[in-house]
Amino acid sequence: MSTRRAHRGPCALLTSAGVCVAALVPCLIARVAGDRARVPRSSGATQDNAAPYFTLDESSDWEVVFRYSQDKCPAGGGPDSMPIAWYNRAASPPHASLIFATSHGINPLVGSDLSHLRPNCERVVFNSTMDSTPDSYANYQWLQNVRLLANGSAFGLVHNEFKPELSPPNQYCSCSVVFPVHNSSCVNHCEMWSTGLAMSVDHGETFRLAASPPNHLVATLPVEFKDNQPLAGYGAISPLLPGSDGYYYGLINVAGNSAGADVFPGNCPIRTNNLGDPTAYRGRASTGEYTVQWHSAYGNQPQGWGHCDTLPVDRNTWLAAHTTFREVVPGNAASIQAARAQKTVSGEASASATEDTLPTFMAFGDVSVEGGGVKYSWSRAQNFEDTFESWWTPTVLALTGVTRWVSSEKTDLLYPVLLDDESPAIGQAIGTPDALEQGDNFAIVGLNSTGLHVYIVTSGRNIIRHRLRVSSTPPVPQPPPPPPPAGCNAFRVTGAGNSAANGVYKETSVLIGDVPSFGMDATHQLYRVLMPATAKEQAGYVWHLGHYNVAGSVLYASATTPALLNQTLPPWDWRLAASDNATRLVAPAPKMVECTNLHD
Repeated sequence: MSTRRAHRGPCALLTSAGVCVAALVPCLIARVAGDRARVPRSSGATQDNAAPYFTLDESSDWEVVFRYSQDKCPAGGGPDSMPIAWYNRAASPPHASLIFATSHGINPLVGSDLSHLRPNCERVVFNSTMDSTPDSYANYQWLQNVRLLANGSAFGLVHNEFKPELSPPNQYCSCSVVFPVHNSSCVNHCEMWSTGLAMSVDHGETFRLAASPPNHLVATLPVEFKDNQPLAGYGAISPLLPGSDGYYYGLINVAGNSAGADVFPGNCPIRTNNLGDPTAYRGRASTGEYTVQWHSAYGNQPQGWGHCDTLPVDRNTWLAAHTTFREVVPGNAASIQAARAQKTVSGEASASATEDTLPTFMAFGDVSVEGGGVKYSWSRAQNFEDTFESWWTPTVLALTGVTRWVSSEKTDLLYPVLLDDESPAIGQAIGTPDALEQGDNFAIVGLNSTGLHVYIVTSGRNIIRHRLRVSSTPPVPQPPPPPPPAGCNAFRVTGAGNSAANGVYKETSVLIGDVPSFGMDATHQLYRVLMPATAKEQAGYVWHLGHYNVAGSVLYASATTPALLNQTLPPWDWRLAASDNATRLVAPAPKMVECTNLHD
């Protein structure tokens, strides 16, 4: 692979709204064309005063990308990994593919762009090998990382899990997590994780392993699987972004206790100068050099191999267990294209006093339901290979309203990613081969793009997204709406995914625990119940929306209210019910439950 030019150079004028001014566009085109000398940038984990901030666009709401109950393919599974996307401009017509990796066959969502996706159940992008032995490193497999090249080839790193607890009885695990011998203590009890390589020769339409197992292996612990061992190994995989030196760089998260292999939990920095060769991938050693090479642990192998020097993951660092990287450009596709059409670039672009403040790369992290947001960080390193030591202090994107998509029992919000609908168009507008490759892999975000979205996988295995906007000032948290007044005799429910639940609920003569209930019709009531204490929560009151006293009929539930004197309905923070009839549950929960007093 030839040495690739850095895309980076200085440019950073932001308006008060955080939008790049037109003067940046010529500088952007000049730098990606390689016409500027590289400019040193400061490093260190500090927050710059001019750092952009993400906020949810208040003019839009959460929207469904994939609804499991409606969009699941007959032979496929539900979302079980970070959504990834690429754009095949060689197809007729050109189209975007978005996949959510699952170990049960991957069917893509396909459309002209990310805003017009539909399930394609005829096309299987990738399938697990499902071998039953640990030495194959080809068991339950998730395609987690794809890089599409201009010549039609594509390569993807594959997360692999050897999970003998799912197929008992066997010689590797004495536990079972499957019916009828289910034992919750066996979860993550007998697992070994590793990373392999897949490839495509048809522009990413289909993938297969790059070599017969175990020769597809990229990374694994330097020890064999031990019977009944706790979960350990190489897990979640970040996107690979190109550096300026001919290498692609990324991360693999190491999980568990590493089975005594002396590889600590955290993120292992990796690189390769040959995407299609499993043996060309290297991890970073404690010396800072990329000299760690992996082999199968079965058979004679060199001493000391496979010991990557991992970076710790915690809430105060830029790192996350599931990290995605993006390259940052000012403007959007239209502004860049307009500047080219007007031939505004002539010779060298001049620098300004504020040019060194614009970030060049970003890292997007995991969801914290308790914290109510997604962690992200910026870097202004000139080249991507320098970012691992140059991220700014993390900032949190508040996910207002997202709890409407989770269950009151299981509140998981998983695998957040940032995707820009305009990425292929931005790459094309910039016009260099490197930029086109970045754009077609949705590795670019434009700070003035109207297509920026955060994507989230919910506990119900739906994929939802919300449009983002960029500001130069920190977002101001909005106070929650006040509780309705005491004595309200009717409530209006709006925004529920089950449209039959929306409407006006009038006070009834039925008292439940000395508190009035409210009804809309024979099968839809609002009523308060006392929830017993659990290991996670103290006892408290919850309002239910469903058919009172009918098992499995509850559709939605409010968050638990420890204040025992609260007798009025909360206007927001409603969730899917923890129902024994999950087919009735339709996300999202109501957006608002408002007092609408009725007068005689």
